[in-house]
Amino acid sequence: MTIRFTLLFLLVFSCRYVSSQEIKILVEDVREERRSGFNKSRSLLELQIRVNGINVDDFNQIRILNITKAIDDKGNSLKRLKDLLYDGKFKSDNKLSIRLEAPSRESTKLELLEGVIECFVPSENKNSKVVINNLLEKYNQNLLQMVSNSKLTLINRERLRNLKEKDSEEYNKKIEEIKKIGDLGEEAETNLDRFKSLFDDFSKFDDLKDKKSLAFYFEGDRDEIVDIIVYNDTGQKMNTGSTRYGSKKMKMIVKLRKEPQINWRIEILLRNKESVKELKFSVADIFLP
Repeated sequence: MTIRFTLLFLLVFSCRYVSSQEIKILVEDVREERRSGFNKSRSLLELQIRVNGINVDDFNQIRILNITKAIDDKGNSLKRLKDLLYDGKFKSDNKLSIRLEAPSRESTKLELLEGVIECFVPSENKNSKVVINNLLEKYNQNLLQMVSNSKLTLINRERLRNLKEKDSEEYNKKIEEIKKIGDLGEEAETNLDRFKSLFDDFSKFDDLKDKKSLAFYFEGDRDEIVDIIVYNDTGQKMNTGSTRYGSKKMKMIVKLRKEPQINWRIEILLRNKESVKELKFSVADIFLP
């Protein structure tokens, strides 16, 4: 059995950047979900907060890096719970969600909530933004070779699929060529069969067959890729969503409003030490539903 309680309110609290610039945290929603029986351990408290005082948009994104302290009015320390869909992802708006263990039923408020917000500010000069013009001319190349040890390759999956169906010998030659030019990792360099299976995998998901999308192969730290933004020839953003499969060796699908054209461009946003700032916050007396 699941019982949900929700409390809507606006509370304004002051907190500070590490650099002492003031920001504000607004607690907009507090939701408590209680479970019974075998699912009791999955009870939770979810806070929806708004971060004001910093610029947040497609490029300047934020996320909850960690929660360092969460204590209710009974002295209990509440652990942060993982959200499989959203944990670790940067957001391009200033609303964030925090999930905690459910407090005791006798608790009436969180006495203290402290944590760190990570702010991502990309820059071409600091190798955290890579601009690729005429993107459809850049198939099967490592797009990050000048800025990172990680590897990101735009895959022409339609051409490979057609080639495989019509001429397996030519398909094998093309795979060999991509293996040399794309530089997609040690396994690919030493094992052609494994490398071929990578491209075969791209045809196993329905959303990978959609022509209104782009397919990428990424090898490196999953946390490094913040976003891939696609623009048409007039500068209009064409993204409608994205999907990631895997971790260190990852297939990425960027879904688009229209089928991509040769004169479109992409901007790849990369997290590195120079592109992030940590913003500490502290909020007191958050009343529970």
